[in-house]
This record gives sequence, structure tokens and C-alpha cells, in this order.
Amino acid sequence: MRKNNYLVVSYILLALLLLSRLIPHAPNFTPVLAIILFSSMMFKNKIYILIPIAGIIISDILLQYQSGYQYIFSTAFFWTYGALLAVFVFSYFHKTSITTKNIFIKSFAGAIIFFLVSNFGVWIASPGYPLNFSGLISCYTAAIPFFRNTLSSTLFYSLVVFAPVLLKNRQLITNSITSKNN
Repeated sequence: MRKNNYLVVSYILLALLLLSRLIPHAPNFTPVLAIILFSSMMFKNKIYILIPIAGIIISDILLQYQSGYQYIFSTAFFWTYGALLAVFVFSYFHKTSITTKNIFIKSFAGAIIFFLVSNFGVWIASPGYPLNFSGLISCYTAAIPFFRNTLSSTLFYSLVVFAPVLLKNRQLITNSITSKNN
């Protein structure tokens, strides 16, 4: 991808991220993880992780202003952003070609990483769960409905975000086969 295209894609991703979090949606059904995965797989320069993180922070500020819920720089904030960073690092350093299969695998793995890290933070920070193994299991069990939405949205939005790349790759393969046969 050429440098100018990175900026265009980055701004489109940022806008999509902001919009998706500000409009009504099912809990945890957003393109956040898909955009993190896209950034980690498409952008060679690690600085581009700042684009989706900036979008998440901006939308968190707007949501905090709208709801009055004090989230920014709370304990949950750090665990959530730590989980997003863990997904980015996993995907960035686990290099794979961009295929539908690899996108599904990374989406599934990213959703699991996010679930485990963010809910571990909920268990640590929430007075509602005892700080023992039973409390941890209770916390993870209570979060399963949210995981379904996280996984579904990550798979769905990953296919949406990666569709142009997958179609371009398919076209290149088709053109290559066609030119070899002629």
C-alpha cells in the first residue's frame, strides 16, 4: 500500500470506528477489534496503531460526556486498552498472508485475547467478584454473552474491512492465471 493510501485508509477507519461507537448498537458489537487487526496486518509502520487508538479514545471521551460515566483513566480503561494492545501485538508479530482463513483465525484469536485480558481486569477491579479462582470463573462466565457479540462483530467487521484487500488479491491471482494460460 502506498504511503498516501495509508492515510486515506486510516482516516476512513477512524471515522468508521467513531461512528460505530456513537450510534446505538448491541453491547460489544463494534468494529474495534477488526480495525486493530487491520492496522496490525496492513500497516508496516507500527505508528499506525495510534489511528485506531485515537479513535477509541475520542469516542470514549464523547461517550463519557454523553453518559456521564467516568471511564477515561479508570481501572477498566487501562485493562481494556491493554487488551487492545495485546491483540495488536499478537497480530502484528504473528505475520500471516491476508487470506480469508487467516482473517478468521486472527479474528477468533483476537476476540479470545480481548475477552481473557479485559475480563481479568474486571475481576481484579470489581468488588462484585471474590479474588479467588471461583470469582475469576464467575467473572468469565458472566461475560460470555458479551463474548458472543465481540466474536460476531470481529468476524463480520474483519470481512468488511478486509474485503477490498481480499478482492484485490483474488483479482491478482486470477489475472496471473489468465496471463499464464494465454
